[in-house]
Amino acid sequence: MDIFKAGNDQGLIGTKHVFRDGRILTDNHLMPLLKVGQYEQLSFEYAVFDAAATPVGVTILLNDAASQSVNVPRTVQTYINRFTSQGMQQMKIVCGAMEYHLGIEVEKSGIDISEAAHGLKLKLSAAGRSNGEADPAHWEYGSVKTTFDGVDWNTSGWTGDALKLINGAKARIDFAPFTIDAATTGCTIEVEMKVSNITDKDLGVVSCMSGTKGFQITADKAMMYTGSTKEVVDEEGGKTIQRVGVGRQYGSDMWVKIAFVVGKRAEGRLMELYVNGTRSAADIYGVSDNFAQDSPQGTTIDSDGADVEIRNLRVYGRALSDDEEMDNYIIDRRTPDEMAVLFEKKTMFLERMAGALISRNCEKKGKGLCSSCGRMDSHR
Repeated sequence: MDIFKAGNDQGLIGTKHVFRDGRILTDNHLMPLLKVGQYEQLSFEYAVFDAAATPVGVTILLNDAASQSVNVPRTVQTYINRFTSQGMQQMKIVCGAMEYHLGIEVEKSGIDISEAAHGLKLKLSAAGRSNGEADPAHWEYGSVKTTFDGVDWNTSGWTGDALKLINGAKARIDFAPFTIDAATTGCTIEVEMKVSNITDKDLGVVSCMSGTKGFQITADKAMMYTGSTKEVVDEEGGKTIQRVGVGRQYGSDMWVKIAFVVGKRAEGRLMELYVNGTRSAADIYGVSDNFAQDSPQGTTIDSDGADVEIRNLRVYGRALSDDEEMDNYIIDRRTPDEMAVLFEKKTMFLERMAGALISRNCEKKGKGLCSSCGRMDSHR
């Protein structure tokens, strides 16, 4: 606690930390060291006093990179972040010439997975974002910018967990994933989202379409098209013309992670659709199919047909594997407990697959194999 004498106009940045084990900060209270588990959420309260102005601009830097910029009044604020990288992190709260330093020790998790990084072209996340920021309309990745339309940054905008658009508000991300033919290098597009209050299920809520090429996620279906068509013959000999693509329906009022994956032309011409880290649909595209859009488009998030919330969006310049899609899905879960359950399920699945592979190899060599499943007591 700081007590100010009347007439003192010295500025101050202060923080409040509550530890479950009851410990208190003593000698290092002006530069505290906080500990948090990898993938866990860290939160603490802070306040800023500047006698010359209110509210005042505050920037929070993590390892010298701006993590958040906000305008804060003379009231208690809460900082929340989730740390995915282990090791020491240096945090700094800056207001004008005032600085407050903190050390964050992120302890390694037993969940041995990592986010796919190779080939990453775009990554946007809404985690920790607030409408109270100095510039809430700032959502960028490198040179990629986002333009907002109809967002009032009050009833719509950042929720701390997601970007929420309602009443026709839009966000346009100026990265065009189909500038070149995705079949040449491969491509992956991921988006975690939720739709609600549907008024027109046929309107796109997340889309990147140019003519008949690209992807479109409506309020109840996710689809990606090559731009070509094919003739399909039914059991009775009837013929219909269908668009070449991959798609499936999904549910509203629930969080869902959609991923479109385009494999290389030279590696099987496979199009895949993943839902919550699991392949849900797949098809083969034609030898002559070309995913490059004649007029390359960015990605539009649109609430004309439904309220839409977006947690994150990634684009890769290659096709991610099954394991990478599942790992990205696990990494994006909200709590370590949820991550641990999914990681255990994945580990058990891989162990069963490894056992099946050993069995097949033994059979090919004409050898027998005896396997036993059960619980072994810890004592003899």
